[in-house]
Amino acid sequence: MKKIKNKIVISLTAGLLLLLSLPNCAKYEGKKLNSPQAPIHEKDNIEVAKKALTQEECKEYFGGRNLMKRGYQPVHIYVKNNTNKTIYLNPDYIELPLESASSVARKMHRNVGWKVTKYFIIGGPIWAAIEGLASSDANKTITADVNEKAVRLDKAIKIRPHGIINKVLFVAKENYSADFKLSLVEPKSNTAYEFNL
Repeated sequence: MKKIKNKIVISLTAGLLLLLSLPNCAKYEGKKLNSPQAPIHEKDNIEVAKKALTQEECKEYFGGRNLMKRGYQPVHIYVKNNTNKTIYLNPDYIELPLESASSVARKMHRNVGWKVTKYFIIGGPIWAAIEGLASSDANKTITADVNEKAVRLDKAIKIRPHGIINKVLFVAKENYSADFKLSLVEPKSNTAYEFNL
């Protein structure tokens, strides 16, 4: 009888520890973008590099999420402005059909309803509530991270004199082209710097 009680206690303890660890799965930790290991194109003291991210790099930068499986080819863009002028990267001057940061973030979100249902069945209403809140928080973090890293469709990016930007273009895989043009604009002189990447 004592052996059976010990086995029950051990099983319940193991089950409780498992349940305690499960809600902690709803996390998102995206890594900061490094400078891409790619050829540098230079023109008029402006450096531009681009690199199509691999599946492993996507997972590294976007908290383990496989963006290619979700239908996107992320392209890392790096611009270094070695001039004394302010230039702009406008999404309208990138010859690729870009996807919006919000649609990419939505495809990366955790399915809160499914997570709550699953954890309700496994651990009851308390664990379902914890997982639901954790998943909701993870989704907010995903949206903020994607918005921070993306070249967004709704605004140009200002690159100050001697400034650097490190951003990601999101392109649907079926619309991706390895070679494309990108123009940077200096509005005071109305000068465009065109790069064939």
